[in-house]
Amino acid sequence: MYIFVHFSACYDNTVCLWDAKDGSKKLQIPSHTAPVRDVAFIDVDENKNATFVSVSHDQTVVLHKYCSETNTIEGINVGKGHARSVDCVSVDPTKQYVATGSIDTNLKIWSANLTNIDEAIEEDGDEGSGSKKAKNSSKAPTRSFKEHRPRRR
Repeated sequence: MYIFVHFSACYDNTVCLWDAKDGSKKLQIPSHTAPVRDVAFIDVDENKNATFVSVSHDQTVVLHKYCSETNTIEGINVGKGHARSVDCVSVDPTKQYVATGSIDTNLKIWSANLTNIDEAIEEDGDEGSGSKKAKNSSKAPTRSFKEHRPRRR
């Protein structure tokens, strides 16, 4: 996978995309309502469109689809299911699932596939602008593991 951008999780409730070559900020995404704790690549396609996931203190898991040609986010799914801050995220090697860990002591497994993207895009109100904006599409975890706690020594 060729990495053309870097992501950063920010305490201003955003995810920032940075150009991997010159270090300039390409995009700042206000996808959460509380500080973002972690972000991870899921996949990059042949057109340099990236799918990635972010997690936050707002108890959500957000899957994003970044279009490099237009430098926009074209699809978003919001996963809800944690009762407290989601602090870490990891993508499995097959890129089919995302695992999240939360301070609520639960580990949740989510599908890494964006759903209903065609239905979640609506035309912007400006005539002739051709711009599109993404609506949120909800997602639920596929599995939950409760009471995941460190073992005491």
